[in-house]
Amino acid sequence: MNRDQRVKKVFRSLTVSGFILAGLTILISLLQENWASEPDTRDFLWGVTVGIRTAFPFMLFFLVYRGYLTMDEYGRLKMLKAAALAFVAVMAFSMAYYPLQAAGKIPVLPVWINWVLGFLTFSVSMGVQSRT
Repeated sequence: MNRDQRVKKVFRSLTVSGFILAGLTILISLLQENWASEPDTRDFLWGVTVGIRTAFPFMLFFLVYRGYLTMDEYGRLKMLKAAALAFVAVMAFSMAYYPLQAAGKIPVLPVWINWVLGFLTFSVSMGVQSRT
């Protein structure tokens, strides 16, 4: 298996796993909000939702690290550049948005927005770098 096939396989598994976990979280959250009438069921579904949300960053870290180990030196350099860009985007967003939120000027956003922003920035950066 050549380099491009290995990288494609790893990132396909990363994307599929991320969408499966995100879909499960949304589905269980909707079940908990709309269809769980008994308190025990609601508490159970809330616990499952919290567990999945807790496991999500660790799963992403594991899959990205696995992708990093699969790549050669050139791919690793591109991956580190994409990770650095994602980190800068999340930090810039956090440093600009949350002080304004604390000042009461804009509405409150959940913290998971940082994960979404970081993952999207990383994905787009990897895609742009792979085309050049």
